[in-house]
Amino acid sequence: MNKKILVVAIFGLALILHLSAGWMWSPLAGVIGGIAGKRSGWILSAYGLGMSWAILVLYSLLAANSQVMEMGRVLGELFGGLPGPLIFVFTALIGIILGAVSGKLGMSLRSVFTASGS
Repeated sequence: MNKKILVVAIFGLALILHLSAGWMWSPLAGVIGGIAGKRSGWILSAYGLGMSWAILVLYSLLAANSQVMEMGRVLGELFGGLPGPLIFVFTALIGIILGAVSGKLGMSLRSVFTASGS
């Protein structure tokens, strides 16, 4: 499968799962990406999930800027006086990490299914 198409599919599925079922279901898109992505599934899943989380953070900032910035400021203070905007960068990094780990899980599941099928 073409890598660009797979990243867009992971991105779209992660957004749909995040918005319909909750953030904890978005790594399922990474697992599917890992199964479909062969050797580079974990990188593609990290990219797709990271993009989806970054887009959702950007949307939140555009939709309710003052409230979201205040939330970032408060969370920054709770995490030891970090700057508020850094919290949003960490949120996107969490999406990237979840994508990489779930993509690696999907790659492992792919190898289990293909090994048991032979």
